[in-house]
Amino acid sequence: MGTQKAALNLPFDESTLQVHSRLTGGEKEELITKYGGLVKYMAHRLAARLPEHVTVDDLISAGMIGFIDALDKFDPSKQVRFKTYMEIRVKGAMLDELRAMDPVSRTTRQKAQVLAEAFSELEKSLNRPPTDEEMAEKMGITLEEFHDMLSSTKTINILPLEYADFEYCEKEASCEPAFVAVTNSSDPFELLQKKELVNELAKAIAKLPEKEKLVVSLYYYEQLTMKEIGKVLDVSESRVSQIHSKAMLSLRNALEKLTG
Repeated sequence: MGTQKAALNLPFDESTLQVHSRLTGGEKEELITKYGGLVKYMAHRLAARLPEHVTVDDLISAGMIGFIDALDKFDPSKQVRFKTYMEIRVKGAMLDELRAMDPVSRTTRQKAQVLAEAFSELEKSLNRPPTDEEMAEKMGITLEEFHDMLSSTKTINILPLEYADFEYCEKEASCEPAFVAVTNSSDPFELLQKKELVNELAKAIAKLPEKEKLVVSLYYYEQLTMKEIGKVLDVSESRVSQIHSKAMLSLRNALEKLTG
């Protein structure tokens, strides 16, 4: 008992969480202080990909609800790091908030469908992801119009990749998203499906054009914002968003092949 009490008096870290199945009010307060800034950072990163009418404050509020939910439901015995579990809960709460707002219009969904169909057809005929120029030609529009379509549909380019934990990646070449089951399911079939999903996403990421692969790596692995990535690539933030949307179009197409 004395050892446990001493552990609680140490600076709060995740090693403490691994020996307690229940968190006291004080421990929760310490975690809120420790990770509150991360919740805000996650909200700002997501907001950069959304219409202006979606405020960062709305995302932060939803994220904090997800954070509290993570505190209440986290089970150290499952051998999952709290930070990973918390991030998935927070992102899920933010995405649920966006769905409740329904920011995507019917017209936007139709544009996204047109983009998806053109991408799929070209990928089949070319046996590789099409370039922006090839997409524009296929759709009978200018390159600028194609980029505008990517920008206008970025709100629905949400994949299971949003829930991925890249912390265990050592280098880009071997980087694979590792998903954590929010439900902590032990169902063998569900676990097999998840493993297959991870493998297919890893393959799809590896096939992306270099610039798209770099944006995915910087955004999801390095945790940079769109603005920061723009500085790295020496392009505008909006252009980074377009490149990201194109990458998500490719990854979504890969997942639809798997589930369709």
